[in-house]
Amino acid sequence: FQIEFQVGGESNLPVALASMHAKYIRELAMRQWNEYWTTRIDGIHPTAGYPVDAARFRKDLRQHISEQEMPDHLFWRAK
Repeated sequence: FQIEFQVGGESNLPVALASMHAKYIRELAMRQWNEYWTTRIDGIHPTAGYPVDAARFRKDLRQHISEQEMPDHLFWRAK
């Protein structure tokens, strides 16, 4: 068993396939996340989940989240 940290690691087929799989799973999760919020809040625009857009989405949700008394840690990952 060997662990490597390699620039351009996706040039190796197993790494590339794992990366594609992870990205696909993320897209499915984001689709469900967006469906949950867009069906509950009129006019909310879906998010891709990347930092700038996620901040916009969080700002858009802030009023609705506070109305439900939902703590941030239930929907916002802390590093």
